[in-house]
Amino acid sequence: MTIMALSAFAAIAPRSAAAAPSSWLEVDGNIAFDSASGASFDWGNSGATSPTTSCPSASDVSTSGAGGLFNCGSPDAGSAPPTAPPLTTAAAADASIRSTAFVADAISSDDTTCGSGDPTTFVGGQKNGDKISGIGYTTGSNPSKSDLGNVYAITHVKGNGHPEIFFGAERLVNNGDSHVDFEFLQSVTTAPTACAGTFAGDRTEGDLLIAVDFTGGGAIPGFTIYEWHCNADPGTQPADGTVCDPTGTTPPHYESITAPAAVTVQVNSAEIPCGGWVCRDKITGNAVQVAANDFMEGGIDLDALNFTGCINTYVPHTRAAQPFTASLADFAGPIPLATCVNPPVANAGAGASTSSVAWGLGLLAAGLTLLGGMRRRRRR
Repeated sequence: MTIMALSAFAAIAPRSAAAAPSSWLEVDGNIAFDSASGASFDWGNSGATSPTTSCPSASDVSTSGAGGLFNCGSPDAGSAPPTAPPLTTAAAADASIRSTAFVADAISSDDTTCGSGDPTTFVGGQKNGDKISGIGYTTGSNPSKSDLGNVYAITHVKGNGHPEIFFGAERLVNNGDSHVDFEFLQSVTTAPTACAGTFAGDRTEGDLLIAVDFTGGGAIPGFTIYEWHCNADPGTQPADGTVCDPTGTTPPHYESITAPAAVTVQVNSAEIPCGGWVCRDKITGNAVQVAANDFMEGGIDLDALNFTGCINTYVPHTRAAQPFTASLADFAGPIPLATCVNPPVANAGAGASTSSVAWGLGLLAAGLTLLGGMRRRRRR
């Protein structure tokens, strides 16, 4: 299997921490588990698509073997989005898993309870860094290069007690410049009304965004790491979790940072098998294969970023063009995803099929979003 490791396009000097995400989950540009890597899990089981004797329904999609986090997704009737797979028995029994999420996001050709179209489409003119409570969404359509298929994530507690995040997504086509952002928010962010409305939530010091940009006609991937800062840079920042919504002028903003060991991103450079769920790749034209460059995954070591807050929400989304502040297009969720113990549970978003979000007890005796006193920290 040929994989592609992405290089980070960050603009400022790295911080001193240099730890990397653990090898607990394979981040190798492949969906299926490969026991040779020494990891515990990958997103899907190690084998090929097999009879669904291990799944609740004969229509479910199952892969044989072991090592997968998710299995037994299923197609829905007509043009409805597919049903997301639940956790495998082995993953559900792993006490080091803090929370998980898998969303089969509606695409533009789907029909949902909101009617025809994708009910998780941004209203025109929204951009990264906007005030969350002002971000509008509607039922609409996006070009295939900006339309998300399946998205997933998991938070895991390392052996030293520190949390890490693993994330992944499938896009529909690889034949056009495409821009996918993986955003992790400490605010419990929701889309309160189905079909159309405005997000509810806040931006807070330490929120993270991993921007993956496919340029050169969609064939050349690279990534950039952004962190939400309340104050101007360079300078000291308040404690992670401090609410600081944008005011229309600086300083609250996303700042690009360099942390090459703390974050890793991989993309498949060749066609790969899907996992035990329905893939929606328009290049392969089938539900069991994912075309080259249509799968991306990554890992974040939060401790290596000196992050002390609590992630509560995952909002993967796309941009219409390469600039970081280009108009936003499609999103999934907002999806509950927790790095701390017992966070609030919120709606996973209109029109999507989502597997049950499992909130583990975990190992850290941390509370909800940290809004406490100042933690002086100089950014370079």
